[in-house]
Amino acid sequence: MVQQSPTLYNACDLFELSLRSLSIPLIENLATTGNQFESIDLSSNSIQALTNFPKLSKLQCVNLSNNNISKIAPASMFLNLPSLHTINLTNNEIATAEELVPLGKGCPNLRVLNLNRNPVTNIKNYRFKG
Repeated sequence: MVQQSPTLYNACDLFELSLRSLSIPLIENLATTGNQFESIDLSSNSIQALTNFPKLSKLQCVNLSNNNISKIAPASMFLNLPSLHTINLTNNEIATAEELVPLGKGCPNLRVLNLNRNPVTNIKNYRFKG
């Protein structure tokens, strides 16, 4: 599936692999991309956990909006993504601030984290916990 998916330059002028709306249940086989993409769009799938990212040193942005993500991998997985600075998790199932801690610990270059329409945003001061 990865090899047959469309590639493009997105609105931020990043070379992107589009895996959008393919009913993907989990993140896998991204090592087959050969680390050539700066952005990966995994939006509108059925992904339940932010896990299984291989070493992708060029990856700067990942769109995971409109999935069912409620779990995030340990911080050590994000060491595989040293250039990652933007994660869109809009409209997922992240319920606690504690679930976000691995992102804070494992993504030193993270500048943008979109959590709109996640249960965690209903917690008072959720941005300051963890």
